[in-house]
Amino acid sequence: MTAHDARTAPTQSPARRRRVWPWVVAIVCVIVGWYLWRATSLWYTQPVIALDLVGTINDRQPKPGPEGSALVIYQEAFGDGLKPRSGVGSNALDFAWRATVDPAALAGLRQEMAGAAPRLAVLRNLSAHPVLAIPVFHDASEHPEIAALMGYPTAEASRPKAPKDSFMRSAIALSISSVQLSQQAASLLFADATLATLDGDIDRAIADLEAAAVAAGHAGESGFPVAGVIQARTEGWVATAIVAIVENHADTLSDQQLQALDRLARRLATANDERVLETERLAMLDMVQRIYSDDGAGNGELLPRAMQDFEYAFTWVDPATKRPPPAPWHQSDAAMFLLTPITNRWRDDRVSTIRLFDGILEHAREGLAAPSGEALKKIDRRIDQIVELAPKWEQPVINRLGRGWTMTLLSSRTARLARDSALAAIGIERFRRANARFPESLDELNAFVGMTLGADNPPSNPWRYAVVDGRPLIYDFGWDGIDDGARPTGAWLSQVLGEQAAQRMVGAASETCGALDGAFDLRTEIDPAMLAATATIQTPAPTAVANASLRSVHTAKQHDNFRAIGDTVWVLWRSGAVGSSRVVRLKPDNGEFDAARGDG
Repeated sequence: MTAHDARTAPTQSPARRRRVWPWVVAIVCVIVGWYLWRATSLWYTQPVIALDLVGTINDRQPKPGPEGSALVIYQEAFGDGLKPRSGVGSNALDFAWRATVDPAALAGLRQEMAGAAPRLAVLRNLSAHPVLAIPVFHDASEHPEIAALMGYPTAEASRPKAPKDSFMRSAIALSISSVQLSQQAASLLFADATLATLDGDIDRAIADLEAAAVAAGHAGESGFPVAGVIQARTEGWVATAIVAIVENHADTLSDQQLQALDRLARRLATANDERVLETERLAMLDMVQRIYSDDGAGNGELLPRAMQDFEYAFTWVDPATKRPPPAPWHQSDAAMFLLTPITNRWRDDRVSTIRLFDGILEHAREGLAAPSGEALKKIDRRIDQIVELAPKWEQPVINRLGRGWTMTLLSSRTARLARDSALAAIGIERFRRANARFPESLDELNAFVGMTLGADNPPSNPWRYAVVDGRPLIYDFGWDGIDDGARPTGAWLSQVLGEQAAQRMVGAASETCGALDGAFDLRTEIDPAMLAATATIQTPAPTAVANASLRSVHTAKQHDNFRAIGDTVWVLWRSGAVGSSRVVRLKPDNGEFDAARGDG
């Protein structure tokens, strides 16, 4: 054979190829078989439930003393079931915050409170039952008597279909019971306290607020962040209502009434922030154990069927059909089965997920210790960076649960500031009675009260104190960081004067703060605004205070949908505002208050 023939001859004979192909097929079959075995193993592996979250949370909740559980009080008051957000408590609050300026709202408030009188008589007994002691549960059907009390559907036909042991039923729903009970009770009590204050029945108003403060504590018993937020917000409303009482009725309050208000104010802002963090970590561990396998050494990888349950927990369910929308193709059974052995190679394991979440909690702990102004913004950014650096494909858990700490960070701070405002108002009146004059400075008031008021505000945004035309005033710069001398704020101008006036003010503030589309955009501009703030105190002029539209210290109105432009007024003598909203509205030149619209 010539060299040319050798080069052109086939490299493998047909016989040799026939011998090789069976091995190729066998290897492919082994690989495919191993892959299918791997996919089948992941598909049918059941999570190892080592942590009993329900039992752990129940063990951590306060235990009732000899006075017994407050559940008996709630059952007597709401034995016919709680109403949803549009129920009697919410209607009453909607009337209450407009009652000072709208005769129709005042009439509606009287009618609502007359109908709720039997419930209110029972709810005031909450003051003697500081512990609610409702056990948390996986599923409402396990405790139908409590579920019926809350108006929660227990019949299978009326509930959205949820996978067994899903994240939704194992963690999110745990704190629904106490939160919903306390919210309804507090709404009624706040509304009645408003009416009682308007009628000059201060003893009844104090009794309502004492019971509402206890209901706030009931909301936070489970320790979940959402429960802690509701507790802090409700306690802040109690403090705001106390401020309104003292501002407008100081000269008629007896020493006993003033002392009762002081005792109540000092019991507020009691949410245990560290307990909230610990409970959130427990909930995270419970969720992780339900969607990761367990290799016996505390580690594991994502399980596809468990991930379907996890995604279902965050999927909107059509209230009409009780069914979620069709799942995307990559969440279908076939795709999850076939793709998981591949995708798990790029996804974080159980230990990595817990480590990431612990990093978020450390930043949240830092934020809870000093959740004010500039520090809060920096902490939010650190948390966001952790979440953003964990792509959703690699880390779907952190992307779902790592965010949302802003309201938790804000709630405790706002509750403490609201409590300080109540103590400041009470302290001003007690000082006046002892010295026949108002305090000359905030330092003098702090020394008299025995604590530094407004300490949760950052040094760049301290509380300001002034006596303007014989009216003590405490305010701070607000979110925009500009000392406006307690001048009007765009949010309430838009409700009272209309959008054009609000836009003029927002435009003026935007020259310093940039484009402001909402509270979150505003927070990103806090530092430049603080740096631009003048160090000179702009002492409020009497006419400016008398005619000002001053922002309420109501948490939701500060941080939800309103543009928080202008100074926050914490105390203003003879403000004319009552109730847990304490909205001081614009007083036009003709001296008449305009009626304000509802807050939605």
